[in-house]
Amino acid sequence: MTHAELAASRTTDAYMHDSYGEKAWLVCAKYLALRGLTGPQIEAVLRSKHMRWADDCEGRGNGKKTNSAAFRRYWAKGGEDAFPNRERWRTKMGAHSCDHLFKAKSKEEAEQKAKDFQYQEQHENGHGPYTGHLGTAGIGVQHIAIEFKTPDEAREWILENHNKWDLPMMAKCGDDLWMLAGLCSS
Repeated sequence: MTHAELAASRTTDAYMHDSYGEKAWLVCAKYLALRGLTGPQIEAVLRSKHMRWADDCEGRGNGKKTNSAAFRRYWAKGGEDAFPNRERWRTKMGAHSCDHLFKAKSKEEAEQKAKDFQYQEQHENGHGPYTGHLGTAGIGVQHIAIEFKTPDEAREWILENHNKWDLPMMAKCGDDLWMLAGLCSS
């Protein structure tokens, strides 16, 4: 499976997927690959507002499927300009930072508290991919093996290294203190 095919298959839950349909969605992913984007970058575009803007530029919005030619025309006219720093854009665009500091005596207890917090966030704020909280990407954490001196150091490192579509990161940051943080899609 190519990185374009993988990105297309991983984004079937994206907002505009159904408007394009399976075939056009895959053609868009392959087009982006031909333009030099990596798999994660392709996935970021497929999940981004560019897919909607391409549809809007064609003046469709009439219930018909958007075709891949509309997206290619849009991208060729400047959609690509969204990538002055492609790697940074992939992980940061359409996201805001979220964090939660809590106490726990062990890594296992910290992971359980993080999951409980994520369930609470989903219950109170919704389960969708653009709800903008630490439960947006699912329930679970990426444990960071680095032990930070302060919560601010942990937060800063996590936000610099987190991808908005990944599970949030959790790190120890003092005696019995844990930081759960990440970029949340919004």
